[in-house]
Amino acid sequence: MSEQLREPSDEKPAHVIIESPELLKHGQHVRQAGEDIAIGETALLAGARLDAASLGLLASLGYAEVAVRQHQG
Repeated sequence: MSEQLREPSDEKPAHVIIESPELLKHGQHVRQAGEDIAIGETALLAGARLDAASLGLLASLGYAEVAVRQHQG
């Protein structure tokens, strides 16, 4: 299975096109909007260390870039 990177857009698409549906089983790697976190809920606290799980959460929320600062201590 191959994936193609696309340029980020400020507009969120209204739908997603699965180009090779035969490679997916029903529900495999598919999450519904709000399944990870609800609107208005805090995703990460200020000062949180960004580990792999945190970066995955940010990506799932549509963030390709976030402002960070080096921890003093």
